[in-house]
Amino acid sequence: MSEASVFSTMSEPEGPSLFPALAFVGVVKAVRQEYRIFRSANGDHAVISPSNRGSSSFHMTIVSKAKAESLKRIAVGKSFTTASLENDPRVREAFGDESGPGWRFDILLALYALTASGHLDMRRSGRKLVFTPKGEK
Repeated sequence: MSEASVFSTMSEPEGPSLFPALAFVGVVKAVRQEYRIFRSANGDHAVISPSNRGSSSFHMTIVSKAKAESLKRIAVGKSFTTASLENDPRVREAFGDESGPGWRFDILLALYALTASGHLDMRRSGRKLVFTPKGEK
């Protein structure tokens, strides 16, 4: 999938030229929608998803390189869900000592960035998304 297809509702050349410094990483198909993941020159990720507010509206969340790298170090040798990561002190250190849906969503988007980057596999187990380090079961 090309970077241009993320902005398929935008006219050319408007879409791809909006974010020329971002490199397309991949697509993550989650429970309710797809997320397009891009990487900046400094290693931060932009997670972009469609918005229902208009045909050319999108949501964008920035996942810092530091947060993604800390999750990559934590996610060694085991399968996990966002709920299982909530009480890990290393996650609380990396993402702040908050709680609630917004905090969990930040963790989830960082996991999507690692999935699109090829560091994690993602599968559904009932209503849960289970993440496993690439190459492990």
